Amino acid sequence: MDGERVEMLVARLFGLTLFCLGLACLPERGVVGNPPFKAMLLYNAAIAMLLIYLTVIEHYWGVLLAHTVALHTAVAVWMAINHRKNT
Repeated sequence: MDGERVEMLVARLFGLTLFCLGLACLPERGVVGNPPFKAMLLYNAAIAMLLIYLTVIEHYWGVLLAHTVALHTAVAVWMAINHRKNT
């Protein structure tokens, strides 16, 4: 991997993380549900999609990458199921 591709990957990850952190910190006026929970659900789903994109389109591959995709996908699905049960 060259340095520019790594920099772009790190920038995407941090940008996504900061976006979800911003959503979690929004005031709760008129919002139905739990904003931090929804932000974490969005974070896990978006990170899983970004890592799948890196694997399929950008052709990154590694054993830890595959496990990370599986973990974030599993956590996002689990959170979505719990969110559906609690609403």
